[in-house]
Amino acid sequence: MRWRAWRKVAALKLFQNSLLYLIGNIMNGLVPFLLLPILTRYLSPAELGLVVNFQLLFAVLVAFTSLNLHGSISVEYFKGHSAAFPSYVAACLVILIAAGTIAISLLQILAPYLDFLELSKEWIFWCAVSAIASGGSSILLVLWQAAERPLPYIAFQFAQVVANAVISVLLVVTFEAGADGRIIGLTAPVTLFGVLAVGWLILSGRAAGRVGWEDVSRALRFGLPLLPHAVAGIALAQGDRFIIGQRLGYHDAGVYSVAMQLMLPLIMVADAINRALSPWIFRRLKQRFHSHVAAVQLSFVFLCIGGSCLYVAVLSLSFDYLLGDAFHDALMYVYLLLPGAVAASVYFAVVNPLFYAGRTELLAAVTFSGALVYALAGWSIAGVYGGLGLAAVYSLVSIGQTLAVFLLSQKINKVPMAAGWKILRMNFIDLMRRCLP
Repeated sequence: MRWRAWRKVAALKLFQNSLLYLIGNIMNGLVPFLLLPILTRYLSPAELGLVVNFQLLFAVLVAFTSLNLHGSISVEYFKGHSAAFPSYVAACLVILIAAGTIAISLLQILAPYLDFLELSKEWIFWCAVSAIASGGSSILLVLWQAAERPLPYIAFQFAQVVANAVISVLLVVTFEAGADGRIIGLTAPVTLFGVLAVGWLILSGRAAGRVGWEDVSRALRFGLPLLPHAVAGIALAQGDRFIIGQRLGYHDAGVYSVAMQLMLPLIMVADAINRALSPWIFRRLKQRFHSHVAAVQLSFVFLCIGGSCLYVAVLSLSFDYLLGDAFHDALMYVYLLLPGAVAASVYFAVVNPLFYAGRTELLAAVTFSGALVYALAGWSIAGVYGGLGLAAVYSLVSIGQTLAVFLLSQKINKVPMAAGWKILRMNFIDLMRRCLP
């Protein structure tokens, strides 16, 4: 593909949407990032550790209640079953509510065994309710994403993030509610916006029609194999803070969680680009334009590596100003977590062909294996080398997982990287010829 063709592609909705999603994710990431210096001054590391426990439980419950239904809806949308699509969305809502009801019942039974989280029964209940509501929001958001409507997508997410920040600051700073205030700030907006999302899906007719067993079984066939993948992803993303909390105490868990939050902007930018790219990649795979997909994947990888190096350089210069002296130790965690965050960002570039092929069981096997290695190695190493050792294990496992997903993706739905590199090189040379005198 020559430069002229790339210039035409740049004018397409894909790149416009990528920019919009990127702006939206930057805004959504900027609010919690600006909130972090406030929370670190009004909440102790131990209180932040309790908030981390709540977020860990929330993430686990989201995995068990949502069953990756939004992912199945996205794939179903692009497979073109338009007439029966509203009934499929309705079936996913029924599954969400049923799974949520089961989760709440199990939590009531297992409550005595969850004392290690140091959360009250009331907070555990509302954590489950907000997880169910989050599933409703995810379904609405993926419909907007599939329809390539980034503006309502961004507005919905941004409004929820702002509500989260306003409530948290009001309760933590003004009313000095401590960890409880932060948890309310996390829970209330998710629940409210989830209810609004489900209401909009029903009233707009996006979820309508008779719910059939065929739709339910198809959604479960997609989502259930991904449950180990989702749980393993949570273990990788947040299990480290649980391990540190149990092995070293909630003070260290709070410091570690701050370092991990500082890695989130990298992953959020990669996620924003992927949200715009995934519909385009699905279409190109359907049309068998695999070399185009390879070129985009390689561009994604280079962008992730270059952007992360620049981000950490700027972060190092402004670290103490952002967080204060109490969290200075988090900087060492940042350096060790960086390779893992880069690998997690690159993961978005290589996983889409595997999703398109519907081989979610392979993805689940890779993620679950990685999480198992991470949990066993992390628990042992944290006892000897502390949080720094655990951060290094996270990066190694994250790199290994991304590499394994890439190899599986190549085996199932081969994307010719050599041809993609040739496209990139030709267009780069053409660009240099045009820009240089």
